[in-house]
Formats: sequence, C-alpha cells, structure tokens
Amino acid sequence: MSRAHLQRSLTAVYPFDARGAARRFRHAATFGALDALQPGETTRFVDDHDPLPLLDPLGACYGWRIRIECRQRDAGAIAIDFAVCCTGPDEAASPRNLPLRPTCSRFARLPTTR
Repeated sequence: MSRAHLQRSLTAVYPFDARGAARRFRHAATFGALDALQPGETTRFVDDHDPLPLLDPLGACYGWRIRIECRQRDAGAIAIDFAVCCTGPDEAASPRNLPLRPTCSRFARLPTTR
C-alpha cells in the first residue's frame, strides 16, 4: 500500500475548488482549508466569482501568516494561491515554524458542556 498521499510537499500546490461547495459554505470551507495547511504549503483556491468579501476576514484572522497571490481573474474563473508563511516578521531568525492558527474571535474555542 502506497502512502504517497500522506506525505506533505512544501512545493506542491494543493487545489481547493470552492465551486463544489454550496455558496453559503464557501467562506467556512476556505477557512477550514487554510487551517489544514502547514507552514510552507500553498492551496490554489478556484471559484466562479471574485471572493473580495473574503479577503478582509482572511487578513484579519491570519495576518502575515498567509500570502495571497491572484493567479487568474477572469469573469467566471478566479484562481488565488494562499500560501502559509513559515515565519512571521518578528520570528525571521527563529528556527521554529509557526502553525497556521487563526487569531480572530470567530474561531475562539466554544465552552464544552457536560
């Protein structure tokens, strides 16, 4: 049994086609996809409309930890690369990689009930 699908590649671009998700789930699915990335990894977001309303919340939550690069911006065909940065501006000399975890309140841990 091959385990190649379990190996991460820091040079690979992982596709994320938002067109397969219902419109009301697309923003949440995008945040979930970004949370799954490790430092150094990239996902290519593809959609049929420009996600401009999504970019501000992404910037607010992830800040410097994510790099956004538009790859295609045609009517009905949008492709954007979201790359997780390995270090932040203050950690440039630090050997540790920071995991991508949002800092906004939308992802605050909910209290557990018993």
